Amino acid sequence: MTEKPDINVHLFQLIMSHEAAALQFMGKIAGTDGKVEKNLDMARYAIDTLEALRLKTVGNLTNEEKRLLDHTLYQLHLNFVDESNAAREEPAAAGEKPPAAEPPPDSPQV
Repeated sequence: MTEKPDINVHLFQLIMSHEAAALQFMGKIAGTDGKVEKNLDMARYAIDTLEALRLKTVGNLTNEEKRLLDHTLYQLHLNFVDESNAAREEPAAAGEKPPAAEPPPDSPQV
């Protein structure tokens, strides 16, 4: 006889749906339309929602639920950092120069 996992199915679904949304917004997986698009602000929102869940459930999760949530957030944070760094490097990789900073209006012209 197998033991039943000690994870609430609704909590599991909530964590997995936010993980999938974050990965989709990071461009790691395709959306339901088959397109891969990036929206790092929305990815950050999905991750922040899981962070809020973690903070609000301290002491109320089973060991397995806590492990699942912690591991999911760890993986999402790593992926988010990678995608954020890649987004910053994309203009340089494409040969574009970053926009030149304009001097403040009151500064002397050289």
